[in-house]
Amino acid sequence: MLEYSKWGNFIKVIDKAKESCKNSNISVFEHFADVSKTIKMPKGAENQIDDLRK
Repeated sequence: MLEYSKWGNFIKVIDKAKESCKNSNISVFEHFADVSKTIKMPKGAENQIDDLRK
């Protein structure tokens, strides 16, 4: 996404944008939708991960 080589680097940018909203008294929840999904793991386990697609 946006030429970020790692998912974690993009999350840091989103977190900074959320912090800027908070500092400006703008509702984070009106501008960012946190989404997660469950993925299947080996041996039948499941893991919930964040998904930034909107």
